[in-house]
Amino acid sequence: MDSVPPLDFFAAVRLCLRKYADFRGRAPRAEFWWWALFQWLAGSALNMIAVTCIGLAVPDAVRFPLMGTAFLTQKYAALCNVTWLVFLLPGLAVTVRRLHDTNRSGWCSLLGWAPLLISVLAVTSGALLRLQDRPDIVTIIRDIAVVVALLCLLLFFGWIRFLVAIFKQGTTGDNRFGPDPTQDLQAVN
Repeated sequence: MDSVPPLDFFAAVRLCLRKYADFRGRAPRAEFWWWALFQWLAGSALNMIAVTCIGLAVPDAVRFPLMGTAFLTQKYAALCNVTWLVFLLPGLAVTVRRLHDTNRSGWCSLLGWAPLLISVLAVTSGALLRLQDRPDIVTIIRDIAVVVALLCLLLFFGWIRFLVAIFKQGTTGDNRFGPDPTQDLQAVN
């Protein structure tokens, strides 16, 4: 097995990129949080660059309304979507490996996504039913929305449980997902 290098910021980012879609094994807290910081910094830098470029193009957009802001906004949205897709797999992989370090299944990561998915489904179905312009349907939608809101409130505790698992120290020694990654770190130091 590869020995894990000491996990400073750059080592953790390299490790996550090297294990781009590797959902096996374990990840110590440092690997997970350095990757989260990298994603935040990269996303913030991308946003600042994009907003600056869009901001500089606004006078041109006023003079040439057909070519200006809408075109740049579409480029910005496409760039954000591509960046999100690039970060999606390594982010999910390091999250699953982090949960493995606490001796939990990677499926526990879905606890955090459930409220978002249910909310999107509720809003989408509600919007589709409102388009039909039926008052009786709107009443049903309101009832469904209340149930979904209560369900999301209950599922909010899934986020809390997920965060507790992410913050928790990993199991010492080997567990069912593999060897302790911090022992490799201690052997290097």
